[in-house]
Amino acid sequence: MRAVLVANPKGGAGKTTLATNLSGYFANKGKKTTLCDLDRQQSSLRWMAFRDPALAAITGYFAGNQISLNLPKEADWVVVDAPAGLQGYKLSDYLRTVDKVIVPLVPSVFIWQRQRTF
Repeated sequence: MRAVLVANPKGGAGKTTLATNLSGYFANKGKKTTLCDLDRQQSSLRWMAFRDPALAAITGYFAGNQISLNLPKEADWVVVDAPAGLQGYKLSDYLRTVDKVIVPLVPSVFIWQRQRTF
């Protein structure tokens, strides 16, 4: 089992969109995939409820705060959709549990203007 954490402390950065699409990618490649939703809004799980059942299967569950105890060993890939504001000890625990981390970024007008001045 390999696990990917999709995390960014900011809300609205695209974590759930990236996590659900990555889960679909792994499932379509024939990998046994689990989507672990840590966000109390459970947007990833709501996405799964509307997913076409004819598509490759993805197992999903709400893990709450117990990620290290709940990652399914039988899955080829576990994609973890982190909540906004994840930091401190919880973030450290999650980073020790997963193999990869993806941090989606939102473009910023401040970066764009700064680059324009050079």
